[in-house]
Amino acid sequence: MVDKIFILRHGIRLDIDDKTYWRHYLKRRDDVPLSHRGITQAQETGEFLKNENVSHIFCSPFFRTLQTAHIVAEKLDLPIHIEYGFIEMLNPDWFATSPELVSLEEASEIFPRVNSEYRSYVQPQYPETDYEGAVLHRVKEALDQIIERYDGTILIVGHGASTESA
Repeated sequence: MVDKIFILRHGIRLDIDDKTYWRHYLKRRDDVPLSHRGITQAQETGEFLKNENVSHIFCSPFFRTLQTAHIVAEKLDLPIHIEYGFIEMLNPDWFATSPELVSLEEASEIFPRVNSEYRSYVQPQYPETDYEGAVLHRVKEALDQIIERYDGTILIVGHGASTESA
């Protein structure tokens, strides 16, 4: 039985803190990493959660959420489950096409705490133009599956749209 759920938005993105930064050198154009401030935020969150008995960590497949989750997971000595149900809203105003994200294999190499055996319960469809119909539905579906199958305290690392929905 799940007794508590913590919902965490990823740390500050690099393009927010560094106005001279631009995405031209990224491998994946829409997948901006954390800034130094975002990394510090994740470290502080990990320290904060140390005494909360978190049992499981689920996160969106975007690089910044993986970075945030991995920093916290290191502090808590836990694996990370990549759950597409908590992905950013796939709004065509934000993404010209479905965003290219890090593969499970690459994520596992970069972030050793990623559980490569976990399979996402939800696979969102691009584009998502209806917040309530698309985002709320997929976040609820992912949460329902997790609550049914896991026990203890859960941490979800997502984005503005997905954490507001949870």
